[in-house]
Amino acid sequence: MRAQCVEWRAKMIEAAAEGDEELLHKYLDKGDLSDVEIRRGLRARALKNEVCLVTCGSAFKNKGVQAVLDAIVEYMPSPVEVPPSRGRASAANR
Repeated sequence: MRAQCVEWRAKMIEAAAEGDEELLHKYLDKGDLSDVEIRRGLRARALKNEVCLVTCGSAFKNKGVQAVLDAIVEYMPSPVEVPPSRGRASAANR
């Protein structure tokens, strides 16, 4: 089990490094990123719709709910970071 965790963490770090040129150079030079840099890279890729971040939780006894909420705040764009929504008329409404 531990080997799988290490393997998947390495994949996550690599994915985060690909989100930013500076992070990619640091990753290629040193082979590791700090937790803050990992979050920064993952957020950058999530904002560009290059990755889909997944978390889990349960409403039963609120297990993991706070972690899911923290991830939303950490990784998802705020309303000022996305372009305004544009509507369009469907063919039925024309």
